[in-house]
Amino acid sequence: MSEGNTPQVIRSGETPGSKRLFHSERSIALIKDKTIDAGYGYLTAGTVMAVNTTTSGLIPYVPTGLAAYGTFAVAPALSDLASTATTIVVPLATIARFKAGDNLILVRNNGGAQALHDGGAIVSAVKTTDYSATITFTTALDTDANFTVANFASCFVEGDASTPFTKAVYILDKDCNTGEGEAALGANVSVVISNAILYTTSLVNWDAAAVTDMSAVTDGQHTILK
Repeated sequence: MSEGNTPQVIRSGETPGSKRLFHSERSIALIKDKTIDAGYGYLTAGTVMAVNTTTSGLIPYVPTGLAAYGTFAVAPALSDLASTATTIVVPLATIARFKAGDNLILVRNNGGAQALHDGGAIVSAVKTTDYSATITFTTALDTDANFTVANFASCFVEGDASTPFTKAVYILDKDCNTGEGEAALGANVSVVISNAILYTTSLVNWDAAAVTDMSAVTDGQHTILK
């Protein structure tokens, strides 16, 4: 905490910076330039990415099961959804993720079990207050009263056409800022596809399903992309 406006040095916890991603030489990896959809804020190198089924832009991969809740990959509901709802209220910071025509997936945790609902195409995403936005989707909930804040109701843009509607395809090669709120623009990035040995602890949202999706091999502290 600052002790006034005089020149001073305040010592606090220091970190060495971003974790090293590559164990193998980066120059031999298969790397491709891509574009990330807007609204996901600051993403670090090693973040696992899926592909928006509508725009083909990149979006963060959503971890499977209960690991999904509370991550930057999903937008949490700010209020309970009605049992046959076609709207969900989310933080305004996430509004740029949700564009008309993209497919919306709703997810919740009810008693330790995950449930998914395919909301179909997004109709609109509009600012409702200084901190919230309302997303309207096509396919109503099927008399399900369990999509509540207490059950961690959340939503994300579809990253695969089949359940669980997300699939790990790429890994970010560098840090980037996709922006937040109504003015977010997305980011141009490079991604790792294959022929690389990565440090597993540097991978973000990496799970067993992602290992399968990318046909990767876990070897001690390393993840091998063939």
